[in-house]
Amino acid sequence: MFFVPYVGLVPGMIGLPLTLFHGTPGLEIATILGIRDSGKIVKGNEHRVIGLINALVWGVVYGVIGFGIDRYRKARYPNPGKA
Repeated sequence: MFFVPYVGLVPGMIGLPLTLFHGTPGLEIATILGIRDSGKIVKGNEHRVIGLINALVWGVVYGVIGFGIDRYRKARYPNPGKA
């Protein structure tokens, strides 16, 4: 939402911290693995690599959270369709 200027200031101010928060793991992992130089600006194909790393990281994180929610709901409501 931060990058859509016609939506307004408030969604942009929500989107900016979310963009910064979700972009950090890929950048740090790419730096640790030596895919990018920590002293240079990210450009070109580095954006794609960092995006792929972020997709893997956040896919696993949100998948684990969803799995935990499913297990909790299944334990609390073992037979949801039967009265």
